Parts: sequence; structure tokens; C-alpha cells
Amino acid sequence: DPSVVRVPAGEKKKKAVKTIGTQFQSSLTSLLTEVRQTESWFVRCIKPNSKKKPSILESPLLMRQLLTSGIVDALQVRKHGYAERVPIEEFNRTHAILLGTGSEPTEPNSEPTSGPRGKALARLILDGSVPAPNANEPPNYQIGHTLVFLRSRAAHALRTRLKTILARAT
Repeated sequence: DPSVVRVPAGEKKKKAVKTIGTQFQSSLTSLLTEVRQTESWFVRCIKPNSKKKPSILESPLLMRQLLTSGIVDALQVRKHGYAERVPIEEFNRTHAILLGTGSEPTEPNSEPTSGPRGKALARLILDGSVPAPNANEPPNYQIGHTLVFLRSRAAHALRTRLKTILARAT
């Protein structure tokens, strides 16, 4: 029985029962260990109505949930064609090598990767790596307050340049 702790043979044979608190602590520790070892994906659940009845939709409730969860904003970004969204700091760390000359990568921490200078660095990387859009086409990228938004064409161009530079460096 896993809830019973056995006492060593030399001592009085008395069974000690685990308390609910120690069982909970053990279970929680096990759960946290498992969560840390996995890559979590979250599903947003939306309630269709406040009565919790099937086949009833309350539009105001649905819209409020979609707006507050950020789903509407994400859909607008996708609708405008920016399939990839990357935090500016991560983008700069990953793509700073594109600013190097030849096969020499730049120092990883030589430039700040956030704030106004981080945005400027991201723009410098993108301007030198992403082809200009055709006439009457929207830009291939946008830089927001915290994210770099990339169209598929721009993301592909960046990946291709990175592979080329990394292949030359090895």
C-alpha cells in the first residue's frame, strides 16, 4: 500500500500513515516535475452562454471573451498576412548574425536587444535581409512595440540567409 510507510526492522513495528498533506505535497511535486519536462500548449475555452445549456449562443458574451483573450487581435494580424510573430529581443538574438560581414558572426551581446535601440537593430537586420515588396503590396514585415511581425516570404528569406551563413561558418 503506497500510503503506508514501513519502519526499519530493528525498531518497533508500527505503521505510520501518510497524511493527506504529505500525499498532496508528493502529488504536487510529481506534477510540477512533469510539467517542467514538457512543452505546454494551452487551449482557450469559450463559454457559449451563461446558462450552460447546449445549442444556445449569447453573442455579447462570446464577443467579450474573444476580445479579452486576445483572439480577435491575433486574427487581425493573421488576416493582414503576418504569419509569424516573434518577440523583438528573441528576433535580435537569433538574427544578429546576419549583420556580420562574411562568415564572421557579430558578438551576441554587443547590441541591446530591446527598447528603441532593439527596434532599430531589428529594422537594420530586416532591411538588409528581407526583399522589398512588389508594387501595391503591403510591407513584408512590421515592427510593433514588443513583436516583429513577418509575412511568410520574409520569414523564408531570413531562414535561407541564416542557413547560408551558418553553413559557411562550419
